[in-house]
Amino acid sequence: MKVSKVVYLAEGPAKLSADYIRLKMTLVRAGVDQDWTEFDGDSKTMNMREWIVAHGERAGAGIEADTLRVEAFDLEIDSHILEVDGKRILLPLTGALKTATYTFPL
Repeated sequence: MKVSKVVYLAEGPAKLSADYIRLKMTLVRAGVDQDWTEFDGDSKTMNMREWIVAHGERAGAGIEADTLRVEAFDLEIDSHILEVDGKRILLPLTGALKTATYTFPL
């Protein structure tokens, strides 16, 4: 799948709570990391934050990837979502002050 944009969405409790979280997102193709970014802040102000994949002259051109790997920290409240070119992925909870790594096929 060619990925050009990933959007963080806080819905329900996450949107209201301003829950501090950290997400390191990596696009992977055939087991090889292609590109990554990190979002760090509270869920309320990060709502609708976008990762436009590819940079410089190729900004938004996208990258071929078959997996999204997410290292998530401190997800204690439901409703943290990543939208990958329109495909919604609900992130599981990690628990207080814990980091968990999840992989999602694209």
